Amino acid sequence: MTINIEFGWWLIPAIITAISFIIAFWRSDKSYAHGLSALGQAMSNAFLYLFALVASLISWLVWSLIT
Repeated sequence: MTINIEFGWWLIPAIITAISFIIAFWRSDKSYAHGLSALGQAMSNAFLYLFALVASLISWLVWSLIT
């Protein structure tokens, strides 16, 4: 049994997904600086990941509509 993976246009949204989540992880602040409590910091990091998820979903939607 053989499995073939064809590299094509699906790599573009996959790269966008990877980059957006890497940036969200890199930008998420682990300390309680900027006058935010633990809850405020957690909400701030959650919004970063939410924006990364939205960017990822939009890129996959555009890819699915184009192909």
